[in-house]
Amino acid sequence: MKTPYQIQYEAFASAGGLYNEGHAKLYAELADAMIEDGSFSIVYEGVAHACYTPITVDAAPHLKCYVLAPLAVLPQY
Repeated sequence: MKTPYQIQYEAFASAGGLYNEGHAKLYAELADAMIEDGSFSIVYEGVAHACYTPITVDAAPHLKCYVLAPLAVLPQY
C-alpha cells in the first residue's frame, strides 16, 4: 500500500499545469510534517490521502470544524 507521502507526491507530480516536481515534494513533505505534528490522516484504499485538522471558529465555537488539506487522489482514480 502506498504511503501518504507517495500518494501526495504522485498526485501532484502528475497534475501538470501550475504544479511541478517541487510542488509535489512540498505537499508530500507537508503531509508528513502534519501527521508528525498530530493532524489526523486517512489513506483510502491506497489511492487517496487527506490530512484533517480540527479548528475552532471564533464566531461559532459550538461547531465542529476541520481543515482538510493537503488532499490528493492518484490521477488514474
